[in-house]
Amino acid sequence: VTQSFSMSSGKKAPHSSNIIPPQTKARLISDIPALNGKEVNAVRYTKDGEKLIVDFLEPIPNKPNRVKIPPDQLVFGLQTTVMTPGKKIGMISSFDTETKKYSVMPLGKMAMERYKQNELVILFQALDTQKGALV
Repeated sequence: VTQSFSMSSGKKAPHSSNIIPPQTKARLISDIPALNGKEVNAVRYTKDGEKLIVDFLEPIPNKPNRVKIPPDQLVFGLQTTVMTPGKKIGMISSFDTETKKYSVMPLGKMAMERYKQNELVILFQALDTQKGALV
């Protein structure tokens, strides 16, 4: 089952319509029913790059608001800017819940590429689609 969802970052894009602001919202995948599907905002990677530091968008009783989560327990939405294993910059277009793979459209390419959750690096910068560069 392929899911496509968009979560607004709440940030306004700069004046150019070619600039896509960073999308850092994600949904948590958890075996704990109270946490599964909760929306979070990814802040940054941990120093070792193994986990993402995220803030819950809605407070969870008796849980800290900021936690460290492995990337494979998060599903990022449409237009999240990522770097592929081949060091290509692209944007997420969908997520397949059965295979747990993202469809990514690399900049300058016309074909989707599929990657596992832990193969992608989330980029926290705005993207200029005309120049094909981070800003």
